[in-house]
Amino acid sequence: MSKTSAWAALYFIFLMTFGNYVLFNLLVAILVEGFATEVCVQRPALSTMSSPDLVAYVIVVVLVVVVVVIIYVNSVEMIFLKR
Repeated sequence: MSKTSAWAALYFIFLMTFGNYVLFNLLVAILVEGFATEVCVQRPALSTMSSPDLVAYVIVVVLVVVVVVIIYVNSVEMIFLKR
């Protein structure tokens, strides 16, 4: 580290900042383009769904929430308990 200069540190900071800025803008541009070209599909309202469809929809939503909570709890345990 004694053989590096302050210019190297400034170059690294500039490169990381500029690189992250460009990559973030690229990601945002891709997302905006994807939403702009998306075909508008009308989903039926929950009140117009048949009973089996509504039950299946609720089951899927509950399962997704349970999986997300399990993943979150496991990650928090691993961070704080350091297994």
